[in-house]
Amino acid sequence: NGSLTVQHGSNLPPSCFPCFTNHHIAFLQGSEMKAGSAAVQDEAQGSSTGSGSTFLLKHRVAIIQRLVSINPILECLLREGIITEGEYKLIMSDAKLAEKIRKTLNVIMLKGEKSSIRLCQLLAEKEPHLVQSLQRQSN
Repeated sequence: NGSLTVQHGSNLPPSCFPCFTNHHIAFLQGSEMKAGSAAVQDEAQGSSTGSGSTFLLKHRVAIIQRLVSINPILECLLREGIITEGEYKLIMSDAKLAEKIRKTLNVIMLKGEKSSIRLCQLLAEKEPHLVQSLQRQSN
């Protein structure tokens, strides 16, 4: 059915399955890594911005204004244990998309660099055109 069973018996879609290589976290979509995700991962890990949190801070306004949907990203963050059920409910309680995105960015950045990098990867997987546009603006 396209899902993988991991610890604790939770079913994760392939886009949420972690593969650790060379001390970098790569997330796989099926059997191929998405190019956009790899590009954001490289940028988030130092090639142009220095960190995932730096990428999120630098592009915060554009992400809040231009992200089409946060729900699939939140579901992945919840399944992976990056956010708690309480944080998920708090974010989802707001009716406005911009507020959900703002809360998500705040929560993730407080959790540290690994969580920020993972959010960058999910943005690249779920909204590749937005991320490519942000990367072009950085150059």
